Amino acid sequence: DAKNKDLSDQSNLFIVLNHPEAFEQVSLGDLIKVDFNGLALEVKQKTNLTSCITEVIAPGSLLVNRAVDIQSKTLELSVLTNFDKYAIEYAISKGTKEIYASFISHAHQVKSIRNYTGDEIQIISKIETSIGVSNVLDILNVSEKILVDRGDLSREISIPFVPLAVFNILKLAKISNKPVIIATNVLDSMMTKNIPSRAEISDIFCHLAEGASGLVLAAEVAIGSNPVSSTALLKYLIQLFNNYQNGLHGIGKVNKPPKELIGNDLYNWL
Repeated sequence: DAKNKDLSDQSNLFIVLNHPEAFEQVSLGDLIKVDFNGLALEVKQKTNLTSCITEVIAPGSLLVNRAVDIQSKTLELSVLTNFDKYAIEYAISKGTKEIYASFISHAHQVKSIRNYTGDEIQIISKIETSIGVSNVLDILNVSEKILVDRGDLSREISIPFVPLAVFNILKLAKISNKPVIIATNVLDSMMTKNIPSRAEISDIFCHLAEGASGLVLAAEVAIGSNPVSSTALLKYLIQLFNNYQNGLHGIGKVNKPPKELIGNDLYNWL
């Protein structure tokens, strides 16, 4: 059982993915990276149509339901699994009006989802692959909104190119008059610390200035130590930016979040 397990001392590992079609595209010698904690596996043997034997070449831990990518290769996966279809049907039955579609790389994938959901549901396409970046204009044309997941995108393109890709997407979205949401690594420092870095504050304002219509806190609120103060801080920064953009900088007052909500350290830092 490799679930939630430290694999630092393992030499070989048997893995199974929940997308069987991925194994048709995996070759011997491919390097598989798991999550962001350093675990890297080299494909040594394909045992059948849905599994392979790998060798651990960089240690790390293996947790359930973690993202997997193949170095220098973008896998073509089914846009909707059977579970996805069930989840969409259930969500729509409960009144959901928006669907966030992960790992969209082509416009035809959005069209396939829309054929399943109908025209009344808004589709927010998540750009998380290098192919998605290349096809973003076509994807914009068939989506209501775009969400750029900088974390997963950094698996496929070099980290220094991620902000360049984001700024290009924001520019194209402005031309297409489509909203863009920026996700992941927004207030990463606050996963463990009570205050953010100055670089993170600048990053937030830069993306708002470039036209981002929304910012998503992901791990900060899912598993971070300061979910409430992170959210309160981001809301405060957005309010400050909106005041500035409306010509109220230095005039329109935005109250700091309450001390009891964000703690003494962050309150005094602000």
